[in-house]
Amino acid sequence: MSDIVLICTVFGVFLCLAFFLGAKVGQMVAQNKTIEIPNLNPIKKMQEIKKTKEEQKEIEKMNKIIQNVEAYDGTEIGQQEVE
Repeated sequence: MSDIVLICTVFGVFLCLAFFLGAKVGQMVAQNKTIEIPNLNPIKKMQEIKKTKEEQKEIEKMNKIIQNVEAYDGTEIGQQEVE
């Protein structure tokens, strides 16, 4: 019994989402706007995330180097280790 209620609820939510998505697309068509189809390729998305993480690590490394140059007074005091 509870399975039937759960299935009906999930199906009802899906129908509401489909209706609102269709209404949104219909309004875009009526206003002559372009409809963009999202790119749902998980492999490309993971590559973009990995690239972003690598860029962030490189930026952090450069920031440490700049801080070391600015803090240099002839000794190792105040220097951070760069990986």
